[in-house]
Amino acid sequence: MDIDLVIAPSVATATCLLITAISLLITRRGRRLWISASSAKSVDARSPRQTA
Repeated sequence: MDIDLVIAPSVATATCLLITAISLLITRRGRRLWISASSAKSVDARSPRQTA
């Protein structure tokens, strides 16, 4: 098995995933989703009631 047939698609996939993640963090919608997700976690952590 030629190792180039494994490495090239792996690098291409990793690059696409990295670019997608970066673009989501840069856009307004991505920042808004990131902030809302992190604030929801912090609110849950401070809640005095226990959840199921």
